[in-house]
Amino acid sequence: MNALRLPKHLTGAAFLVASLFVAAGVWVFFHTPGKNGFDSIPLFWLFAVVTAPVLSLVCVVVMWRQRASVWLAGFATLLLLPQAVVWYFAVEGVLHYLGLLR
Repeated sequence: MNALRLPKHLTGAAFLVASLFVAAGVWVFFHTPGKNGFDSIPLFWLFAVVTAPVLSLVCVVVMWRQRASVWLAGFATLLLLPQAVVWYFAVEGVLHYLGLLR
């Protein structure tokens, strides 16, 4: 099976856009008034904070798989770590408010 041929700059640009969405979503989360942030964050930003780190993870895997420059893939991996923490707390908050997690 042939791998999907994507240009190397496309994965870097997608990673950058996803990272900006995560950063903007975190900013909106901390600047919305409410009891804990999840009760008043707009649904779009909650969706962005939950899905954009997954897209970032896919982009980092593709960067390493395509053998992009090591410094770029390594830097993207380092930027992925805080996004993983944000993703964990966002998913935990969503599951808590859905009643699936106590």
